[in-house]
Amino acid sequence: MHALTKAALVALPLAAPVAAVAQEEQRETFGDWVLVCDGGQPCRLIQQQTERETGDLAVRMIALKVDGGAVLAAQMPMGVHLPSGAVYRLEVPEDEPQRQMVWQRCMDDICEAAIQLDERELELFGENDAILFAYRLTPQDEPRIMQVSLGGFLDGLERTGE
Repeated sequence: MHALTKAALVALPLAAPVAAVAQEEQRETFGDWVLVCDGGQPCRLIQQQTERETGDLAVRMIALKVDGGAVLAAQMPMGVHLPSGAVYRLEVPEDEPQRQMVWQRCMDDICEAAIQLDERELELFGENDAILFAYRLTPQDEPRIMQVSLGGFLDGLERTGE
């Protein structure tokens, strides 16, 4: 099966509305990430960022360990400009190429994109403090760029596979 197809299949159960995340059963903090586990789903590593002015969701990053690496999903508010894509790049070095995430679905006020991370990409995550994640609301808008901390990411990711 093609790696992108695997990522899509694995990412589908990762979606969770904001209210549902707030009511999960078990939580453990790993740096800037929270491991969320409930009886019905695999444990997920989550980092959520909100708009300063409104408290609305800016991005929710969700990671789950899979054979050969991990799946990283990004959930954004409905209304993002899909053709502009959802991308990330490692914060350092600045000339690092960006990686294009694949749109999975839009549903219940959330649009989700995902990418499969292989072992080498996970090593690079461990060598960096953050990734820069971006999307556009309209084709004319400047990209919305968010710094997503990688503090605690690898330690927390290991726990998603338990």
